[in-house]
Amino acid sequence: MRLRSSTTDTSERLKVARDLHDTVSQEIAALGYACDEAIALSAMGDARESLIAIRTRISLVTLMLRDELGVLRDSALPFGRLLANLCSELESLNSVSISNEISPELRVEKDVELELYRAVREILMNILSHSGARGITMNEDSSDSELKIAINDNGHVNDSFDSAQKSNYHFGITTIRERIASIGGTIIYQRTGEINSYEIRIPR
Repeated sequence: MRLRSSTTDTSERLKVARDLHDTVSQEIAALGYACDEAIALSAMGDARESLIAIRTRISLVTLMLRDELGVLRDSALPFGRLLANLCSELESLNSVSISNEISPELRVEKDVELELYRAVREILMNILSHSGARGITMNEDSSDSELKIAINDNGHVNDSFDSAQKSNYHFGITTIRERIASIGGTIIYQRTGEINSYEIRIPR
């Protein structure tokens, strides 16, 4: 799902939010309930573990959709507050520690704020879905000319981020790069020791 940050007309955003809630959101919720029932009926073993993993993924997708609906209905919240709210919800659903050092009051230029937030949200969602990380840290470094956001995690190495090599690490790399490029920014991935680092730079 890609919703451009240029969707600024209030009536249009509210219509999209209602349509998503009445269609996609309801179907995902139904899938979650069906998965819960299957888990309750299943015996211990690999099949049950697979169902639990699927339920976890459904919960993440549900959270992401609910978050997007909230953004569409109230796009006035600053980038930092949106991110703080998301981190609280992610920690409540996962056995992960998120150290978010980005101020809740951090404001980004209006024409890039939502697209940057969606890119950071996608990075976090995919770390939780694919890297097996138990710890994530985030911080920002602002200057008059540039905003820099760093996201670090202690999960599996992401061999495919800066490579044409295919892997089982389905990170949505293309979407992340496209979002950041659309607001004139860049993203760099590095693996240092046991830590994955993603650095986003946005000109100001």
